[in-house]
Amino acid sequence: MTADQQPNPFRPPAEGVAPAASWQWYQRPVWPLLPPPPRNGTGNAALVLGLLSVLFCWTFFLSPLTLVLGVLAVILGLVGLANVRGGRATNRVFAQGGLWTGVAGTALSAVLVALLAGWTADWPTEVRSEAGADFLAGPGQEVAYADGLAVTVAGPREGDPGQLLVIHVTNGGGHTVDLAEGVARAWIGDEAAGVVLLTRSPEELAPGETGSISFRIGGTMAGSAQHGPLALDYAPGDGYDFGFWEFELGTGDGGSGADSGSDESAPGDDGVEA
Repeated sequence: MTADQQPNPFRPPAEGVAPAASWQWYQRPVWPLLPPPPRNGTGNAALVLGLLSVLFCWTFFLSPLTLVLGVLAVILGLVGLANVRGGRATNRVFAQGGLWTGVAGTALSAVLVALLAGWTADWPTEVRSEAGADFLAGPGQEVAYADGLAVTVAGPREGDPGQLLVIHVTNGGGHTVDLAEGVARAWIGDEAAGVVLLTRSPEELAPGETGSISFRIGGTMAGSAQHGPLALDYAPGDGYDFGFWEFELGTGDGGSGADSGSDESAPGDDGVEA
């Protein structure tokens, strides 16, 4: 091979002679693995919910909401502590704070929820209709209660003595109403009038039934005075608000109240006086 000739790079080297160059293979560098970030969100959320539960349960009406927040704080606090023990989180203090504030908020809220439930259970069933609440109802106008009970009063009729008044009650609700617990109060003009029960049928009004109650108004407290309108307050049973009626005397409608109110044999000591 002369000096002007170039060696063939693709020719295999002679035996026993090391190649002039060889491919160099480099291993890919291995970067160190970083540890995953701590999972502190659960413990932090537990603390936030626990503090909210403790702070706002004292508002009484928010106690049902804070009871839920307290329970969630307890659950998240336990999960947060489990993450800390497993090395997945680093906020042990926050998780423990959320757990204990959640326990305190849950306990306080549970007591206040029980008190709230007992208090609201004593609320009387309110009048839902405008008649009998926003304005005085008249003869035949229906006074409807929130549970479906409906009350109508026929116009007063002259009796001996006083006025005869018939109340019709229809139970459109889902529970039986004890009509024996009904209360009536009456005024004639500015004078308080006596209210004497004449008839009541039935004593207990099942859902879907209609009952009637007849009263004699006046004569016992108002004497012979019959001047001015007749005002009636009536609650159909224990736990009901009063509905309000007003009637002009001498304008009875001559309806079914005449027969219902004619039973003078009922004992007078059954009356409910104002």
